[in-house]
Amino acid sequence: MNDPAAENARWIYDSAHAFLLFVDCEAIIEQRGRAKRDIVQLAEQLKRGLRGRPVVIVWSKADLAEQMRENIVAAIRRSLSETFPGAVSLEISNYSKSDSDQLCHINNVGVAKTVLNQLANPQPLHITPAAIQTDDFFFLYRGSYGNK
Repeated sequence: MNDPAAENARWIYDSAHAFLLFVDCEAIIEQRGRAKRDIVQLAEQLKRGLRGRPVVIVWSKADLAEQMRENIVAAIRRSLSETFPGAVSLEISNYSKSDSDQLCHINNVGVAKTVLNQLANPQPLHITPAAIQTDDFFFLYRGSYGNK
């Protein structure tokens, strides 16, 4: 799209080193199929041109998870795992039930830790040599490895 209002979103997409894909549990409860469709569509848009950048799937408002329909959640999880194979998925909430609440305190920090750990792991470089336009044998030589 060439919508001028999306210029900032394009800049973020082009410049980001990693992505957090938020799945709103409350929206899944309230909008069901529409929320599923929106999440899957957003994931497909994110996947285009990802260039190996990591994606962390964050299920927000997970304290409401027991209210979601299992079939919709299963369909979303299946779609996201196909779209982003190997992506880490975490559940978070801002409503703490105790001081050591997994959803609130531990996983909220875990989101940042996960994405930073993925960024710290070096990715393999895929360097393609430039096409050489010359008849000089010195520049055309690619080493003996090509003869093995």
